Amino acid sequence: MKFGAGAVNSLLTDDPMAMRDYAQAADGLKFDFLTLIDHVVLAYPTIDGTPRSRYPAQTPFHDILVALGYLAGVTSRIRLRAALVILPQRGPAVVAKQIATADILSGGRIDVGLGIGWHEEEYDALEVPFSERGKRMDEGIELMKQLWSQEHINFDGDFYQVDEMAMEPKPFQQPHPPIWIGGTSQPSFRRVVEHGVGWLSGPAQTLDEMASGWNTICSLATAHGRNLDELRLHVSVGLGPEEPTDQIIEAVSSLGDIGATDVSFFTSYLTGIDSVEGHIAQLERAMSDIVPAVQAGR
Repeated sequence: MKFGAGAVNSLLTDDPMAMRDYAQAADGLKFDFLTLIDHVVLAYPTIDGTPRSRYPAQTPFHDILVALGYLAGVTSRIRLRAALVILPQRGPAVVAKQIATADILSGGRIDVGLGIGWHEEEYDALEVPFSERGKRMDEGIELMKQLWSQEHINFDGDFYQVDEMAMEPKPFQQPHPPIWIGGTSQPSFRRVVEHGVGWLSGPAQTLDEMASGWNTICSLATAHGRNLDELRLHVSVGLGPEEPTDQIIEAVSSLGDIGATDVSFFTSYLTGIDSVEGHIAQLERAMSDIVPAVQAGR
């Protein structure tokens, strides 16, 4: 089991150096990976108060791809996992270029999480039809893989076309950085099997929902001849001062029992933390009290 910390680009603090300090602390504490999440804009509730977003509209999100490049320069060992880029909202050629650059600058420490998102109003603001997101996702992944691995790229899709072009330099990791897929639909499970090293389960899912999704992915993988030992399951666990240590240990152990291989502790959006020092204190608690207990129990 590998352990991560996040979401580093949305720490809910006004300190401009919070992302750097948090990332360097996680690196020094020997976490395996950092996670970053993605939103460009969020919708306010309607006039009558009906929510239109899962987050308050003013929730701060540093751009996920800019942050990847920044973190490549201020860390030295820890992997940087975009978990996840909402690919259909962005041009896949530009995303491929940004990921390749970050992978080179980090010395091959980038993990690429991809998903289609859920926020229809955000799609409207970015002028991308919400109904097309699944097809754009499939085309976008295929195009990015070609851009990362081939010298001559020809691509003729419904949404993206490339005629005898090249993208250089290629990523540090070849044929491309590891791809993770998020989402809870059958097409998302299919994408995990076709393209992914693993599944980014949803942070709001119950244990039973995660177990069901993972079992479906494993069944699809077996049918497609994938080696189940090579597939990974990423889960997220809230880590704040009001979450008792013994309960977190139990939760992580239960997630391991259903197949979780990667556990990300997120400290954002939890009460009782109002500074980067508060976030880092929770990371220290994870590595001193929680991770050793989980490892001893397994």
